[in-house]
Amino acid sequence: MPIVHVTPLGSNGSDASSAVAQIIDYLQRGTRQHQPGPNVGYYADSAEGPGVWRGRGVGGHQLAGPVDPELLREVLLGHHPASGQILVTATGSAGRATKDRPSVNVAMSGPPDELLSTAQVATLLATSERYIRKIAIDPTNVATETDIAMSRRARLQGTQIDGNWVFKREDVERFARTREEPKVVVAYDVTLSVEKSISLAWVHADQQQRQTIDAAIDLGVTAAISYLEDHAIAVRRGRGSESVDGVWAASYRHLTNRNLEPQLHEHILIANVAAPTRGGQTRAIDARGLMHHAKTAGYVAGAVIRNHLSNELGIEWNPTVQGLADIAGINRDVIDAMSTRRKEVMSLANELGLDSLTSRQYAALTTRQAKQQPADWDELEATWQQQLSALGFTKHDWLQLVDAKRQQVATLTDTDQTVLMKLLDSPEGVTQRSGIFTRRDVVQRLIDFDATHGSNRLNLDNIEHLTDKFLTSHSVVQVDVPSAQRARTGEARWYTTTATLQLERNVIDAYRQGCNATTPAVLADTIDIAINQWQHATGHTLGDDQAAMVREICTTRDRYAIV
Repeated sequence: MPIVHVTPLGSNGSDASSAVAQIIDYLQRGTRQHQPGPNVGYYADSAEGPGVWRGRGVGGHQLAGPVDPELLREVLLGHHPASGQILVTATGSAGRATKDRPSVNVAMSGPPDELLSTAQVATLLATSERYIRKIAIDPTNVATETDIAMSRRARLQGTQIDGNWVFKREDVERFARTREEPKVVVAYDVTLSVEKSISLAWVHADQQQRQTIDAAIDLGVTAAISYLEDHAIAVRRGRGSESVDGVWAASYRHLTNRNLEPQLHEHILIANVAAPTRGGQTRAIDARGLMHHAKTAGYVAGAVIRNHLSNELGIEWNPTVQGLADIAGINRDVIDAMSTRRKEVMSLANELGLDSLTSRQYAALTTRQAKQQPADWDELEATWQQQLSALGFTKHDWLQLVDAKRQQVATLTDTDQTVLMKLLDSPEGVTQRSGIFTRRDVVQRLIDFDATHGSNRLNLDNIEHLTDKFLTSHSVVQVDVPSAQRARTGEARWYTTTATLQLERNVIDAYRQGCNATTPAVLADTIDIAINQWQHATGHTLGDDQAAMVREICTTRDRYAIV
């Protein structure tokens, strides 16, 4: 069950109330009219009904049960759901705190060359003097005009006189016309989507089987949120970050994609407010960890879902690839035929040469149209069943895949755990693609290994326990990495294995021992002949640096040559 993407929700400008009102209206659209089946709107086309609260809560206050729109409004505005107290007191990107604006005497218009003080400019721009001083720049103190244009933020030109900034009104007005106000982020929408085969199975499933599938997704979503609370979500503390005690999250189950095809997925709105675990001021979320850990949380959700469906319905699975596995027995052609929305996204991504998760998300947004709404839910469901049957996947075929009497997934024994630890430490394990790794890499590799070798035995507790066990074993060593790499990946702790370190030492020792080993050298004429023959045979020509490299390798007295 991969996390498709994480999307900040809000708007540009300083008015958070209007952004929250739009989100609330969007969330509740589709719940106002009764339909015989699930309501089909966007956030509210739920197979479960209205949204539900999830997460451990903020500051010890947990929310549970169906989502009340007014309570959600308070939470998104950064207010305590019980007392109404304003929790987010910082300004910045939170955009919800009451800001103390300066109030000085300044005309709204005047001569272009009129000089204005920092306080007057702050009043005109409805911001703080601190912000004005932060963005001020004196063009006479930089090398070129290009230096100003290449600045990472919009800058306001001014002049310092005796340590105080003054600004021409024409420069202030020019800055105001081009200035983009900070985005008000009130929540993060974390979208999780099950494998397509599970959605197709849901179409043919009876009521009890659907409840089992829904329960499995509930467990997967709960596990994903718990993982994010423990490892991903933080608040800023100076230049660093600090873990939080939990989140307030409103979760909405969807049954269709925008092309009205069966696609079970969950939208989790995580309110942009959290409290440090060790106490202190409640703050807006530092979303960097949320972005970094989204993929791994999807691995966790998928493992939990497969474990539950294997145990309860006796479902078997195809091999797991990067956390994904479809139900064994549902033909790939059937899945592809019912995945036209995915085809739209991948077609644009391929056309533009896009390959990353962020790029595919861009393609999804670019090809997205307003979500259709069916006139009748029963008619839509019947259409799905007919389409699947025509493609060769009937209700009878589905029932052949379900076997409640099939032996349940075995629990992990000590022997099983030992096998998984050895697999993680093997050349095909966590260091298969890189000599260093993070906790995220261990979680992902562990889940793939268990799905391949142990038939989906993992739940969240197993995953956390085995990951910690491997990272604290004698096989693993913590290593230091450049600060830029820690900042880019959001991971402070990096690891390698003792086997990798030994391999590295062996390579270095072999290189040193091979220096000046008086190995046989190739004659210069022989090298020239070989180069000419290769160029003639291939039609390519070596550059001067390439030819020099070949000659260096062939004539060095060392046993090993570094290229």
